[in-house]
Amino acid sequence: MMNLSSIHRFSSSSVGLKNHTLSILNFSTAAAAETVYNHLQKNGGNVEEILASVQVKLDSKYVSQVLQRCYGSRSQMGLRFFIWAGCSVNLKTFKVVFNLCKEAKLADEALRVLRKMPEFGLHPDTTVYNVVIRLFCDNGDMDVAESLVKEMRLVDLYPDLITYMV
Repeated sequence: MMNLSSIHRFSSSSVGLKNHTLSILNFSTAAAAETVYNHLQKNGGNVEEILASVQVKLDSKYVSQVLQRCYGSRSQMGLRFFIWAGCSVNLKTFKVVFNLCKEAKLADEALRVLRKMPEFGLHPDTTVYNVVIRLFCDNGDMDVAESLVKEMRLVDLYPDLITYMV
Protein backbone atom coordinates (compact mmCIF):
# COMPACT_ATOMS: atom_id res chain seq x y z
CA MET A 1 0.00 0.00 0.00
CA MET A 2 1.15 3.52 -0.72
CA ASN A 3 2.74 5.54 2.02
CA LEU A 4 0.23 8.37 2.45
CA SER A 5 2.85 10.48 4.19
CA SER A 6 4.42 10.94 0.75
CA ILE A 7 1.23 12.58 -0.49
CA HIS A 8 0.97 14.59 2.69
CA ARG A 9 4.55 15.79 2.20
CA PHE A 10 3.57 17.02 -1.27
CA SER A 11 0.35 18.59 -0.14
CA SER A 12 1.76 20.32 2.92
CA SER A 13 4.63 22.19 1.26
CA SER A 14 5.52 23.78 -2.02
CA VAL A 15 7.52 21.49 -4.22
CA GLY A 16 10.25 22.98 -6.39
CA LEU A 17 11.99 21.46 -9.38
CA LYS A 18 14.43 18.79 -8.29
CA ASN A 19 17.76 18.63 -10.07
CA HIS A 20 17.96 15.16 -11.51
CA THR A 21 20.63 14.23 -13.99
CA LEU A 22 19.73 12.33 -17.09
CA SER A 23 21.43 9.05 -17.88
CA ILE A 24 19.14 8.42 -20.85
CA LEU A 25 19.56 11.72 -22.75
CA ASN A 26 19.61 10.14 -26.19
CA PHE A 27 16.13 8.67 -25.82
CA SER A 28 13.02 10.53 -26.83
CA THR A 29 10.80 11.69 -23.99
CA ALA A 30 8.33 8.89 -24.73
CA ALA A 31 11.05 6.23 -24.72
CA ALA A 32 12.57 7.61 -21.52
CA ALA A 33 9.14 7.68 -19.86
CA GLU A 34 8.53 4.09 -20.94
CA THR A 35 11.94 3.03 -19.60
CA VAL A 36 11.28 4.59 -16.20
CA TYR A 37 7.74 3.21 -16.05
CA ASN A 38 8.98 -0.32 -16.87
CA HIS A 39 11.70 -0.01 -14.25
CA LEU A 40 9.14 1.04 -11.65
CA GLN A 41 6.74 -1.71 -12.63
CA LYS A 42 9.35 -4.48 -12.48
CA ASN A 43 10.96 -3.41 -9.22
CA GLY A 44 7.95 -2.17 -7.21
CA GLY A 45 8.72 -1.48 -3.55
CA ASN A 46 10.32 1.84 -2.67
CA VAL A 47 9.41 4.07 -5.61
CA GLU A 48 11.56 6.95 -4.39
CA GLU A 49 14.67 4.75 -4.08
CA ILE A 50 14.14 3.25 -7.53
CA LEU A 51 13.67 6.68 -9.11
CA ALA A 52 16.76 8.09 -7.41
CA SER A 53 18.82 5.31 -9.00
CA VAL A 54 17.42 5.96 -12.50
CA GLN A 55 18.61 9.60 -12.56
CA VAL A 56 16.23 11.38 -14.86
CA LYS A 57 15.94 14.99 -16.03
CA LEU A 58 12.33 16.00 -15.61
CA ASP A 59 9.97 18.29 -17.45
CA SER A 60 6.18 18.45 -17.41
CA LYS A 61 5.83 16.50 -20.69
CA TYR A 62 7.99 13.67 -19.36
CA VAL A 63 6.15 13.55 -16.03
CA SER A 64 2.80 13.57 -17.82
CA GLN A 65 3.82 10.63 -20.01
CA VAL A 66 4.94 8.54 -17.04
CA LEU A 67 1.73 9.39 -15.18
CA GLN A 68 -0.43 8.39 -18.14
CA ARG A 69 1.23 4.97 -18.14
CA CYS A 70 0.26 4.56 -14.47
CA TYR A 71 -3.52 4.65 -15.02
CA GLY A 72 -5.51 1.73 -13.72
CA SER A 73 -3.75 -0.68 -11.44
CA ARG A 74 -0.66 1.54 -11.03
CA SER A 75 -2.40 4.74 -9.91
CA GLN A 76 -0.77 4.82 -6.47
CA MET A 77 2.64 4.34 -8.04
CA GLY A 78 1.81 7.27 -10.34
CA LEU A 79 0.97 9.51 -7.39
CA ARG A 80 4.24 8.60 -5.71
CA PHE A 81 6.12 9.35 -8.94
CA PHE A 82 4.41 12.75 -9.21
CA ILE A 83 5.37 13.62 -5.64
CA TRP A 84 8.93 12.46 -6.18
CA ALA A 85 9.23 14.41 -9.43
CA GLY A 86 8.34 17.72 -7.79
CA CYS A 87 8.74 19.43 -11.14
CA SER A 88 7.07 22.41 -12.68
CA VAL A 89 3.61 21.36 -13.69
CA ASN A 90 0.75 22.55 -15.81
CA LEU A 91 -3.00 22.05 -15.65
CA LYS A 92 -2.78 18.93 -17.82
CA THR A 93 -0.33 17.33 -15.37
CA PHE A 94 -2.62 18.13 -12.46
CA LYS A 95 -5.56 16.59 -14.29
CA VAL A 96 -3.57 13.39 -14.70
CA VAL A 97 -2.90 13.42 -10.94
CA PHE A 98 -6.61 13.96 -10.22
CA ASN A 99 -7.45 10.98 -12.42
CA LEU A 100 -4.89 8.91 -10.50
CA CYS A 101 -6.58 9.99 -7.25
CA LYS A 102 -9.89 8.95 -8.76
CA GLU A 103 -8.51 5.53 -9.76
CA ALA A 104 -7.05 5.02 -6.26
CA LYS A 105 -10.20 6.44 -4.60
CA LEU A 106 -8.20 8.98 -2.60
CA ALA A 107 -10.64 11.82 -1.91
CA ASP A 108 -8.68 13.58 0.82
CA GLU A 109 -5.49 13.54 -1.25
CA ALA A 110 -7.38 14.91 -4.27
CA LEU A 111 -8.66 17.76 -2.11
CA ARG A 112 -5.12 18.50 -0.89
CA VAL A 113 -3.88 18.58 -4.49
CA LEU A 114 -6.77 20.90 -5.41
CA ARG A 115 -5.70 23.24 -2.61
CA LYS A 116 -2.08 23.21 -3.83
CA MET A 117 -2.87 24.28 -7.40
CA PRO A 118 -2.77 28.06 -6.69
CA GLU A 119 0.78 27.69 -5.36
CA PHE A 120 1.76 26.63 -8.89
CA GLY A 121 -0.09 29.56 -10.45
CA LEU A 122 -2.91 27.27 -11.60
CA HIS A 123 -6.62 27.40 -10.96
CA PRO A 124 -8.89 24.37 -11.00
CA ASP A 125 -11.62 24.24 -13.61
CA THR A 126 -15.05 22.63 -13.46
CA THR A 127 -13.67 19.26 -14.56
CA VAL A 128 -11.19 19.20 -11.68
CA TYR A 129 -13.87 20.11 -9.16
CA ASN A 130 -16.14 17.40 -10.60
CA VAL A 131 -13.50 14.73 -9.99
CA VAL A 132 -12.99 15.80 -6.37
CA ILE A 133 -16.73 16.17 -5.74
CA ARG A 134 -17.37 12.69 -7.14
CA LEU A 135 -14.70 11.19 -4.88
CA PHE A 136 -16.35 12.66 -1.80
CA CYS A 137 -19.79 11.56 -2.98
CA ASP A 138 -18.49 8.03 -3.54
CA ASN A 139 -17.10 8.09 0.01
CA GLY A 140 -20.48 9.24 1.33
CA ASP A 141 -19.15 12.60 2.50
CA MET A 142 -21.91 14.78 1.07
CA ASP A 143 -21.05 17.75 3.31
CA VAL A 144 -17.63 18.19 1.71
CA ALA A 145 -19.09 17.59 -1.76
CA GLU A 146 -21.72 20.26 -1.18
CA SER A 147 -19.16 22.73 0.15
CA LEU A 148 -17.06 22.19 -2.98
CA VAL A 149 -20.07 22.98 -5.19
CA LYS A 150 -20.58 26.21 -3.22
CA GLU A 151 -16.87 26.97 -3.48
CA MET A 152 -17.03 26.66 -7.27
CA ARG A 153 -19.42 29.60 -7.42
CA LEU A 154 -17.10 31.69 -5.24
CA VAL A 155 -14.26 31.24 -7.75
CA ASP A 156 -16.46 32.06 -10.76
CA LEU A 157 -16.94 28.48 -11.87
CA TYR A 158 -20.36 27.09 -12.51
CA PRO A 159 -21.50 23.57 -11.78
CA ASP A 160 -22.49 21.76 -14.95
CA LEU A 161 -24.67 18.74 -15.65
CA ILE A 162 -21.82 16.39 -14.66
CA THR A 163 -21.43 18.17 -11.31
CA TYR A 164 -25.03 17.43 -10.46
CA MET A 165 -24.89 13.86 -11.78
CA VAL A 166 -22.11 12.83 -9.43
